[in-house]
Amino acid sequence: MRGARRSTAAAGPVVLRSAALGVLGGVGLWRLLAARGAVLEARRAARERLLTLRQGSEEWAAAEREAGRLEERERIGREVHDGLAQNLAAAAMLLRAAGRAEDAGPRQAERLEVAYDTLLLGLDQAHDLTRGVAFAQLSNGGLVAAAGRYVTLANRALACLAEFGAACEADGRPPQVRLRTSGAHRALPLPTESAVLRVIGEAVSNAVRHARAGSVTVDLDYRADHLAAAVRDDGTGLAAGAETWPAARPADPGGLGLAGAARLIRQAGGSLRVESVPGRGVAVLAEVPYPAGSGPGREPVAY
Repeated sequence: MRGARRSTAAAGPVVLRSAALGVLGGVGLWRLLAARGAVLEARRAARERLLTLRQGSEEWAAAEREAGRLEERERIGREVHDGLAQNLAAAAMLLRAAGRAEDAGPRQAERLEVAYDTLLLGLDQAHDLTRGVAFAQLSNGGLVAAAGRYVTLANRALACLAEFGAACEADGRPPQVRLRTSGAHRALPLPTESAVLRVIGEAVSNAVRHARAGSVTVDLDYRADHLAAAVRDDGTGLAAGAETWPAARPADPGGLGLAGAARLIRQAGGSLRVESVPGRGVAVLAEVPYPAGSGPGREPVAY
C-alpha cells in the first residue's frame, strides 16, 4: 500500500504536467483555429468584394454600351434629318413636278437630271452615315468644291421648282444662292469640313424653305488662324424674341437641324452663332480653328 501511495504521488506531477500541456495545447489550437477562421473570413470578404466589383463593372460596361448605342442612334437621326431626308424629299418634289409637266423638251430633261443628281447626293449621304463624316461629299476637292456643287445643285433645283410655283418669290423668281470664298484655302480635318458643310446645308435649306428668302449668300473666309463660314439671307428673319445661339441656349442646343450642326462645330473646337433682326434676314456664323501645322493651299475660287 505504501508503494502504491508513492506511485500515485509520483504520478501526480506527471498528470498535472500533462493536463497543463493539454490546456496550453488547447489554447494554441484555439488560437490557430481562430487565426485560420479570420483568414477564411478575410478571403470570403475579399471574394464578396471582387464579386461586387465585377458586378459593378459589368453594370458599368452595360451602361456604357447603352449610352453608346443611344448616342449612335441620335447621330444617325441627325444625319438623316439634316441631309438624307431633305434631299430625298427634294428629289420627290422634282420628280412630281416633272411628271406634271406637259412639255417633253430640254426643260423636262433638266428636271429629271436635277432629280437624279439630288438622289446621287442622297446616296452619298447614306454611305456617309456609317462613317460619321461627309467623306463621299468631301473626297473630291474638299470643302470649297463640295460647297460649290451643293450651291449649283440648289440653284438648279430651285429653278425647276419655280416653274411650278414652288420655292419661289411672289414675282415667280426662284431664290438665288451664291458662294463666295476669300483667303488661301487650307485643308481642314475631315470632321471639321463635315461640320461646316452641315452648317451650310442646313442654313441654306432653312432660308429657302422657311424664311422666303430671295437671296442667300454663303461665305467661306480663310483667315490667318481660322475659317469663318457664314450663310446670310434676306428673308423674313426670326420673330422678335426667337431663340438664337449662343445667347439663348449656351450649353448644348442638342436636337436636330441647325442645333445638331452647332454641336458638330463645337466638337471641332469652333463656335456657331445666329444673328437676326425681324424682317431683315438671318446670319448663321461659324468659326473653326486651323489644325496645328496647316498651311495655305489653293487660291480663292468663285461660283
